[in-house]
Amino acid sequence: MHYVETPWTGLLFTGAWRSSEWCFIIMWCFATVSRIAVRQNQGRSLSKPPLRQLTGWLLPLLAVVLCRRNIPVCSLWLFLQTISNAKFATNLTPSGQARKHSVWHGGLAASLLLLMLCDATGQGAKPFHRLGWGIAPEIDPRLLDLEPKQGSDEFVSAWSADRKSTGMVAWLYPSIKLIDHPQRALLGGRTNLHDGLIADFLGAHRARYRRDDGTWGGWVNTLANWKATIVFVPVEMEQLNRSLQKTTWRPLDLDSPTVPFVSTEDLRYAQVILDTMQQERFVETGPWAPSIDVYDGRGWRFDIVEALGGPMAPSPAILQSQKFRSMNSPLAALRALLPLRHGRQHQSLRHEFQKCQIELANQEWTTFGNTTRFRQQVVHELNTTENVYSELTNATSTSVKNAETVEMQTAVNLYIAGDLESAIAALPNNDDEATYAIAMIQLELGESTKAKANFQRLIDSTQNQNLNIASKYWGDQID
Repeated sequence: MHYVETPWTGLLFTGAWRSSEWCFIIMWCFATVSRIAVRQNQGRSLSKPPLRQLTGWLLPLLAVVLCRRNIPVCSLWLFLQTISNAKFATNLTPSGQARKHSVWHGGLAASLLLLMLCDATGQGAKPFHRLGWGIAPEIDPRLLDLEPKQGSDEFVSAWSADRKSTGMVAWLYPSIKLIDHPQRALLGGRTNLHDGLIADFLGAHRARYRRDDGTWGGWVNTLANWKATIVFVPVEMEQLNRSLQKTTWRPLDLDSPTVPFVSTEDLRYAQVILDTMQQERFVETGPWAPSIDVYDGRGWRFDIVEALGGPMAPSPAILQSQKFRSMNSPLAALRALLPLRHGRQHQSLRHEFQKCQIELANQEWTTFGNTTRFRQQVVHELNTTENVYSELTNATSTSVKNAETVEMQTAVNLYIAGDLESAIAALPNNDDEATYAIAMIQLELGESTKAKANFQRLIDSTQNQNLNIASKYWGDQID
């Protein structure tokens, strides 16, 4: 078993390095060479550098080794040190050659700093991070809306899967007593018990059973012994959220970065559970069309790139999409991403969009017996390497090539670019597959009435049994 928590982002334990890591190492080596050159020009010994200079030399490297998020600050530190060393060397030897070296050193340092800052501001590869300050979307407490139902006890007992959820609950709800959470489990020597409970959720071990180490497992028995009435799980623990959705525990919030789950057997939360289920249906098939303002920090965080006229950070939309995907609602997840899919898309946003398309394609295959031509072509165009059913993979490599039309290809390209209205206009009206694609895009846009009319048209006229089943399914979901 392993201690389940947010992965440590130290430089040496992140797998493949990004451009920012390589640029930082080059700049650190460059700054080190510059420092050695200055000491040699001063005629000082290299074997006994002053403690102050040794600290200034090693501290940036140590900070980045411990946490890669320190790269922007440490890069600026090294840049200023390099410029200072170059100017000092020029003062020692005021010649044309020294000035030439000073300009060259400064230009190289500035170029490396620019590359690192571009990566740090979210322009590089995933994971996505942006420069700024304030409360990040992953810990935004404004979105957690919960009314704990107290019984005869003074406190409401709860269990937390991670540190972030623990902090949010402790801050917002003093009446909730956290029975166990990662830090408390670590200090109390219960790491295996904490990890074992998560493993029981993931493995659907509901009933009591004996583990290999002799302890008793089974999440029902464990939570009952603790008298836990609420379970808090962060959105990022996607598989744990999916597993809880398959149990008798239901979420009470759809947009919080940490999701509270309660048991359907607790009648005190019956009305809240019912309201949340109605909201789930609304965000997937109702007239819900979120705007970009939904993801605005509203003064709680300041994004430097956004303040300079850049696009809004996609991380809030990605979190919301992850939550909906864990609920097996990929269409709602696509709706959540739509406000930020216009124009140039960051790699992290495109990656989440790929996951939504794959899950929707798999949903079509398992529910209706076949994946529609439009969805096959979208998956094919995205060139994804994610795990998809082998039948669907074969379809995207053969059926797409055979059935591809100019109109369909144009519509797929427009759809992937985020221009859904133009994609609808590009699709032909005399083809059942195209009509179904139009209805699904309209549903994604929140135009439920138009989508239902197209589904009904297919029900009345199509000879394709799979499309008929799919149209009846979606038509019944729309109120």
